[in-house]
Amino acid sequence: KLYNDINAGNAPDIYDLSLMPYRTFFDKGLLENLYPYFDSSGNIKAEELTASVLEAMEYKGSLYNLVPTYTIITMFGPKDVCDRENWNTEAFLQIAENAELSLFGPQVTRYEFLKYLLMFTGNEYINMEDGICNFTDSTFPAMLSIAKSLPETYDSANAASDDLGLVYVGRQMFILSTNANIISAVHTADAVYGGKCVHLGFPSENNGVMLNPYINLGMSANSRSKEGVWRFFEYMLSDGYQNAIRKTIPVKSSALDARLDSLLSKYLEVNNVVVFADNNMTKVPLAPISQDVKTEAMDIINSIDCVNYCDSSLYELVLREAEPYFSGAISAQAAAENIQSKAGIY
Repeated sequence: KLYNDINAGNAPDIYDLSLMPYRTFFDKGLLENLYPYFDSSGNIKAEELTASVLEAMEYKGSLYNLVPTYTIITMFGPKDVCDRENWNTEAFLQIAENAELSLFGPQVTRYEFLKYLLMFTGNEYINMEDGICNFTDSTFPAMLSIAKSLPETYDSANAASDDLGLVYVGRQMFILSTNANIISAVHTADAVYGGKCVHLGFPSENNGVMLNPYINLGMSANSRSKEGVWRFFEYMLSDGYQNAIRKTIPVKSSALDARLDSLLSKYLEVNNVVVFADNNMTKVPLAPISQDVKTEAMDIINSIDCVNYCDSSLYELVLREAEPYFSGAISAQAAAENIQSKAGIY
């Protein structure tokens, strides 16, 4: 009914885009470009927001989404095994080929990993803006083999273990998770890796740091109350609202800086982190926190370069063509060629 209303021109003034295929709205002219509103606003300018968030949300030079608060999905690993300066898909595959540990925790299934491949890797396999894809002459077949090695479904028997605990007891190599408290993420990851943690990002040609919008709003291009919508958007970006955000990350730079300082102060008195492995709880000692943790957290935030958005039809297509490989009927290269053919048509 909503899509029928949209097509009929009876759209709401504001879209909640969190569960909608919003990129299909962009080229159809259904959403209003917000940059001109920032330019004319006397209350908030685009320059006051985290630049990496705006750049990740941009589409052909326009900004159709307002993301006032968000979390981050990224990856950490052991410094003595991984080199951030030379980190990419090829480096990950080389490590994975020789790894004796589980690569990820039990919550990362082969299907979750496939979705990450489509979202984290930018134009490496798919260029949605240009309508081209590259699944065959790339690392995609090898990444398919990684996906096949991962569990098909989440194993509830591992529910009493978390990433931090499995890394700490030496059974897991990477931490791939959603982080709302980036100070805690950096500080605790360093603890469970024994002070030898490195932020890697998901293996790709990009930075591998994903924006996960907690609130994702769009202004209807057909709205008769655009100025009213913009006033509401200004409220979402006001100091009062942004400084009140606690469980996620505020997009306004001043509020973000204050939030990180608050979290840093909080962890000055925290001496350990509780982790779980095989139903056993362990307290891992934390090193004294320093300003370096805030610097690293800001580096991660400034490295955001992709969005937690996946074209559902394309994902289902990839999944369908990968299944024969997962079942052993065809090779990874053959599956990649089938995906290339079907995705190219799509």
